[in-house]
Amino acid sequence: MAAPEKQRIAEAALTLVGPRDVIYLDGGSTTVALARLLIPLKQLTVVTNSLRVAQVFSNGGPRMILTGGECRLLSQTFVGPLTRAVLDQMHLDIAFMGTIGVSAQQGMTTTDPAEAFTKEQAMARASRIVLLADSTKFGKTSFVRFGTIDQISTVISDKQMPAAERKAFQRAGVDTILV
Repeated sequence: MAAPEKQRIAEAALTLVGPRDVIYLDGGSTTVALARLLIPLKQLTVVTNSLRVAQVFSNGGPRMILTGGECRLLSQTFVGPLTRAVLDQMHLDIAFMGTIGVSAQQGMTTTDPAEAFTKEQAMARASRIVLLADSTKFGKTSFVRFGTIDQISTVISDKQMPAAERKAFQRAGVDTILV
């Protein structure tokens, strides 16, 4: 999906963030776009497993906490059981999650079991889960499921989100924001 759509998704996600929130930013290009928008929010706390998000904040911005864990080079994220030690200590107001594929039937999926583990840990610690997924991710299923749509509070996507998926998410009580 083109960068303008991901930027619009990130801008919509920004409107959900309170100035003193504790949020989780998952790996992925859309969460990196959101991170760039969060730089001015100095009282915010960002927990992340993403090296790319950490790089955005490396010269300043919100308070940042890295999960640690094993570095998965493909996604540039820290994943696996070692992330539990940090995430178990957290309460997150919002977890902003990315996905490789998502469908109403199969839920959210990714390519790596260790990555799925860390995503599940972060989601379990969050009051709200917001899925940031451009329309190309819908109707696709990857190797490992890390959550079902009934766990999601809000999905933010572009206007090309398939109508059948949008209706299924809405029936499941998921707030759907299309940008």
